[in-house]
Amino acid sequence: MDFKDDVESSLLLLSYLDADLAAHGVTWFKRNILDLTAESALELVRGRSGKRAQVDYDRLYAYHIFAGLDVTGKPEETGA
Repeated sequence: MDFKDDVESSLLLLSYLDADLAAHGVTWFKRNILDLTAESALELVRGRSGKRAQVDYDRLYAYHIFAGLDVTGKPEETGA
């Protein structure tokens, strides 16, 4: 994607967000709203580890590819 068409770029981003919501929305809502405990709220505030951190890394990596940023290193090393 060359990002010359803002409308097309926005629609593509919305389609990625829609796919992510369809795949993870129910789980997120249940974990962070319906089943929220004091312990899980602290985890949300302090940060995540393990499997969820990998999901965040994968999303950041996908965003770097989507935005046309350098993906040769880890996302946190590319300066974005």
